[in-house]
Amino acid sequence: MKVSKFTSLHIYNGETVLFNSENEKFLLLSSELEKIYRDHVLNPNDLQSVHPEFFNTLKNNRFIVPSTVDEAETLIHQWEKNDDDESSFGIIINPTLNCNMRCWYCYEEHGGKQTMTEDTRNAICRFIDDKVSDSKLKTLNVSFFGGEPLLFFNDCVLPILQYAAKKCQEKSITLYSNFTTNAVLLTDKVIEALNALPLGKKATFQITFDGNRDVHNKTRIGLNKKPTYDIILHNMYSALQHGNEISARCNYTYDNILTFSDVLEDFMALGLNNYKEVFSVKFEHVWQDGKNLSKSKPLMQKIRNNFEAAGFDVGSDDVHFHHVCYADSPRHAVINYNGDVFKCTARDFATESREGRLNNEGRIEWNEKFFQRMAIKYSNEACRNCVILPICNGSCTQNKIEAGLKTTCFLSMTEDAKQDYLKARVNEIIKACIKQKIYNSTQK
Repeated sequence: MKVSKFTSLHIYNGETVLFNSENEKFLLLSSELEKIYRDHVLNPNDLQSVHPEFFNTLKNNRFIVPSTVDEAETLIHQWEKNDDDESSFGIIINPTLNCNMRCWYCYEEHGGKQTMTEDTRNAICRFIDDKVSDSKLKTLNVSFFGGEPLLFFNDCVLPILQYAAKKCQEKSITLYSNFTTNAVLLTDKVIEALNALPLGKKATFQITFDGNRDVHNKTRIGLNKKPTYDIILHNMYSALQHGNEISARCNYTYDNILTFSDVLEDFMALGLNNYKEVFSVKFEHVWQDGKNLSKSKPLMQKIRNNFEAAGFDVGSDDVHFHHVCYADSPRHAVINYNGDVFKCTARDFATESREGRLNNEGRIEWNEKFFQRMAIKYSNEACRNCVILPICNGSCTQNKIEAGLKTTCFLSMTEDAKQDYLKARVNEIIKACIKQKIYNSTQK
C-alpha cells in the first residue's frame, strides 16, 4: 500500500484533518492518530499491525491505495467514461446577440440585426429530432443565452421549447430549460407560458445584479435609458412566487462590492431568504476589473458572509471543487443565431472562432478547433502528477486552449498555492457538514 497522491493533511480550527481530494472524504485525527499516521507515511502497510482499525479506515476511504495503482490514470478513465455517457445532451441557443441593455463590461457586439432566421430555427428542430431519436438519451437540456434571449421569446424561444417538449414526450425523455437573462422582459405572461410546458422541473433563470439600485441603474443601462433595478427585482420575485428556480448573479468590482449590502436589504425586504429551495446568490468578479481583484476579494468575502448569515445559499467565483464545464463535454453545443456552433459562452461569438456549423439537415459539422479542444483535456503531464488534479483538472478546456501546449501548471500555481487551494476546499466541506449538523456525528 501507499499513501494516495491525493491525500493531504490540514488544520481546521486547531484540529488535524486528513483529506482526500479525489473522493472528498476527510478524517479528524486525534494527536495520537496524527503521530501514528506521520510515523507510517512511507510504509503504511505497517499500520495493519500497529492500528488495524485505523488501517482499514484509511484503506476503505482510499487515503491509502495499492502500490500498483495509477490514480491519475484511474481518475481520467472515469472522466472519459462520463464524457461518453449518452444518457444526456445539452444545447445552449442564442436566439439573438442583440440586447435591450448596454452594460459597459459586455464583450458582445450588439450592432445590426443579429437574430435567428426561420431556416436556423428549423435546423435546430431537426437537430433535436436527431438527438431524441437516440434510445440511450434520457435527458435533454435546452437553454437560452445571448444577447437577451427574451427579446425573441414568442418568435424563437417558445416555438423551439414547444417543439422539444413534444418530441421529448413522445420518447419519454425528460426536458429541462435554463435562461441567462437580464429579466427586464421576464413578465408573468412569459413565466406562465414556460410553466405550462411539460418540463422535468420549471424553467430556471440566472439574473444579474450590478450593485445597489443607484449603481445598478448606471451600469445596466437600458436602450430607453429607464432605470431597471426595480423592474428586475419585481420580475425575479414574481418568478420565485411562480415556483421557478433563480440564481442571482452579483457582478462585483472594487467600486461596487460594498453596495451589495443594500441589495441584501432589498432581498430581505422581499423575504427572498424564505425561498431557500429555489433561490441562490453567487458573486462573480468582473474580469475587466482584474487589477483590483486582490483588493476586491476580501470585501466580497465580508459581503458574502453577511448574505450567508441572513440565510441565503451563497456561492462565489472561488471554485474549489471539480466542476465539469459544459464546454469540456462532447455532448454539449452552443448554437448561435446564424447556425455557427461554439462550445464556450464566455467568449465572443465571432464566426472565425466557431468550432462547427449546424447544417440544414440539423447536424453539426465540427471543425479542427473542436477536436483540438477535446484532445487537450487530459494531455498535460503536470496535471496528471498534481495533488489537486481531482478538483482542478488544469482549469477548463477554453483556458487550456488559450494557454497553448504546456508541460507545467496551466494556472501557474506554486506548490504552496496548491496547498492553499486544498485548504480552501477542506474548509468549504467542513462548513457544509456543520451546516447540515453532521460534522461531529459522522466525520470523525
